[in-house]
Amino acid sequence: MSLYESLPFSSPDHLARRAIPFSTGPAEVEADPAERLSDALADVFIVRKTESAVRSRAGRRVHEPAIILSGQLIGTAEAIYPTIAERLRGLGYTAMLERYKGEDVVVAVPGIMLERTFNPPWWVHLVLLLVTIVSTVLAGEEFGGYISPTIFNPVRCCG
Repeated sequence: MSLYESLPFSSPDHLARRAIPFSTGPAEVEADPAERLSDALADVFIVRKTESAVRSRAGRRVHEPAIILSGQLIGTAEAIYPTIAERLRGLGYTAMLERYKGEDVVVAVPGIMLERTFNPPWWVHLVLLLVTIVSTVLAGEEFGGYISPTIFNPVRCCG
């Protein structure tokens, strides 16, 4: 399932804008997140369209939407992705690249996703290998009509 099938999208006209509080000091205008991302990627990605996607999970809404930038990469994805990922990480987003209907798509998900590493001990792999071998041999014996030792047969009660 691609991102376009799993997330509802709003049109570029409906991107969420944050209200600017009234102040008597110098005017500070907060940049639109889509514009900040487009500016950060200007030399590696030609942005043609921006969208935002909000995904709700278990009745809760995500407060900051993912930002989808559609356009064209300037170069190969393998060469440019590390640059895109580094720049978006600096802005607090995790980058994902997709190809959808002939266009390159950069999806910026709020937050930094870290790699999870799981390094199980060696004996876990050994136990799983032995269980796989035993279960495969027993299934083959049963399928071939051989009689398995009584320890593997179901326990039957007298009666």
